[in-house]
Amino acid sequence: MSEIFQSSGKNSTPKSTRFVFLDSLRGILSLSVVVGHSTFQFSGTTFNPNMSVAVPFFFALSGFVLHHAYEVRLAAGLAFRRFFIERLVRLLPLVVVAGFVASAYVFTYADTKLFDEQWYVILASLISTFTTLPSPFLAVDNWRWPLNHPLWSLFAEFVASFLYGAILYRTTTWILAATSAFFFFAASFLSLRNGVLSPGLTGGMALTFFSFNLGVIIRKVHSHRPNSSSLPGYGAAAMLTFVVFTPLEFSLFLTLLLLPIIISFTLRYSASVTVHGKMQDICEMLGRVSYPLYIIHWPIMLMIKQSNIFTTQFSYTMATVITCFLISLFLERYYDIPIRRYLLAKARAAQS
Repeated sequence: MSEIFQSSGKNSTPKSTRFVFLDSLRGILSLSVVVGHSTFQFSGTTFNPNMSVAVPFFFALSGFVLHHAYEVRLAAGLAFRRFFIERLVRLLPLVVVAGFVASAYVFTYADTKLFDEQWYVILASLISTFTTLPSPFLAVDNWRWPLNHPLWSLFAEFVASFLYGAILYRTTTWILAATSAFFFFAASFLSLRNGVLSPGLTGGMALTFFSFNLGVIIRKVHSHRPNSSSLPGYGAAAMLTFVVFTPLEFSLFLTLLLLPIIISFTLRYSASVTVHGKMQDICEMLGRVSYPLYIIHWPIMLMIKQSNIFTTQFSYTMATVITCFLISLFLERYYDIPIRRYLLAKARAAQS
């Protein structure tokens, strides 16, 4: 999702337009998720307890970039089948790699939590790991994606993308606002009742549709011309970064209250920030690693923990972050980009 396409028609070649600064925010938020998961795995306490705010921002950014990339193309007649193939090609290759890494972890370290389950639960868990589809059985911490917990958000991304390509791209702003508000209150109710943000699959999907629709709305109502000053965009980015990295835990009520404000303000102003030179290079690098970092960090984190090399939370977390970051850079350059180009070329050749 680091490239955002515009097109004047369904048969035209998309023109690449990049919101480089927003790309960098996705990378920063992915790093916050890795830090949060790593510190919790080591000690049972999370260094940055508000890291969960990163996920609804991911969904909002997806709605934002999909509407920017595909509104004109879908309205001009881009077939839904082609749209969804492009989304599958964008997301699935790294899911497959993460699936192999997660499987290697389970069978190398003989994860007893999973092996205590029935064979069909193990098989369903493996299928969910390679497809993002939720397992029909709860396993390992009562989760439907037991080998790679972050996959729930990829499943939600696929569902949101499916609905966008089918109907949301032509839905009016008022209907999008009404549905976004409905799902926000649903997610808030479920969160407050269970004491955790977006509990379970139902709470996660409610949070997804609130955030995704909000991102589409922001793209609809704002032209994203460069502002006369980049200060609001930098301020919004700093605010979001503080929230996801601070060790100060916000109350759940305050988090829910701030969520639509943070998402709206950050997308509105950070989308208009332009960067140059070394700053642009750094932002582009953070954007490139954001998705592989998010999708592969869970099994790698568990492998590093099982090695028993690191004896402090800091050393374990730093080892996890650095290892995942370097692997993500490698995968993005030498696997993800080449295989996506190949698969898209094959898909276009099959349709010609």
